[in-house]
Amino acid sequence: MIMKSLLLLLILSIGIVHYAKAQDKKGDPNAEIGFSPITPDTNKIYNSVEVLPLFPGNENFNSYLKKNLKWPDKTGADVQGKVIVTFVIERDGRLTNAKVIKSLSPAFDNEALRVINSSPKWRPGTISGKAVRVQYTVAVPFQINY
Repeated sequence: MIMKSLLLLLILSIGIVHYAKAQDKKGDPNAEIGFSPITPDTNKIYNSVEVLPLFPGNENFNSYLKKNLKWPDKTGADVQGKVIVTFVIERDGRLTNAKVIKSLSPAFDNEALRVINSSPKWRPGTISGKAVRVQYTVAVPFQINY
């Protein structure tokens, strides 16, 4: 019986020592499980990031598009649809490399690119707290609201 009590006391002591050592590592939660922070390549263009880019101000990007898109003059009201545009949000928030990946017509494509290229700077996406370049794709809608 005394032997069992001593063994139990030894096991409890080891558990308490391990718990105390774990409490000493409070600073970095990743240190306890062996992760090291990612050092992002700031020249690479990422498709996925920890913190997504964010359109500035109190409106969202779709509101910006609706407010700034102009219906191309030479097209009839019977043409409606979406232009799919991809672009890069740079580390400083500028939009670059805008290109149409799904066309509606040249007039609509040009208008979509005009609005994308005139966008204000975004808050850039980040990995491990560092701003990185992020590839973004949006559908630019051209619809007549009745």
